[in-house]
Amino acid sequence: METQMKTRTWCSSAANLGKLIAVVYNDSLPKRADAAYLFGEEPQNEDPVLTCGEKMLSENSVEQLFFPGSNGTSLNGNHYKWKRWDDRLIRFVRSRNDRDSVIHSIPIVSEGITFWHTHIEAGKLIEYAADQEIKTLFVTAVTTHQIRAFVETVWAVLTGCGGLLPKQDIRVWSNPPPRLSRSWHAPTVIAQTQAGGPKPMIDTIADELERIERYWAKGDLVTCEEVLEYLAWRDSE
Repeated sequence: METQMKTRTWCSSAANLGKLIAVVYNDSLPKRADAAYLFGEEPQNEDPVLTCGEKMLSENSVEQLFFPGSNGTSLNGNHYKWKRWDDRLIRFVRSRNDRDSVIHSIPIVSEGITFWHTHIEAGKLIEYAADQEIKTLFVTAVTTHQIRAFVETVWAVLTGCGGLLPKQDIRVWSNPPPRLSRSWHAPTVIAQTQAGGPKPMIDTIADELERIERYWAKGDLVTCEEVLEYLAWRDSE
């Protein structure tokens, strides 16, 4: 009797996906981390990410706060302005003299490149974190982007940014923005899932998972199970 070959996917079971999603949106954060990173978002989605950054600074739960430093590059046709993020976040630093030791913008793209995405961003983040000897890290993205932002960061840790570095021993926690202030069915456009224009925010989750599958199929991502194994290691000490 012929047996059918099962197509291997990024996540082997609904149970494992459920475990990962539960952690991403309700992680067991330590009281303090060496640093936090705010993933870049287009202007209409940046406010909750910046609010989370402000909260971490005001509560002194991180020693440093990182965010993208690529000014004028495109996110879904909208220009990301790092200076606007810097101006907003600096208000929560004790004094302007502390700015250079607390807030850092990480260059994401090289000169002449006008577009960047989460995969590039996660790699640049872990390159920078490794250089700065960061060992504990919080990551924050807009709510519907948080799953992929966290998975991409774990990929960069486990693969050394795709082989550029040795495997890292950085412990990463998911720190999503505060509770949503709008309905899950409110129309939105997420830069990372831009096809088709505005749609209910709840539907962009499926877009994010589909994009994860495509990245994994190209060899650019670790599996859901590898992320769960990483979480077990992260929480082992």
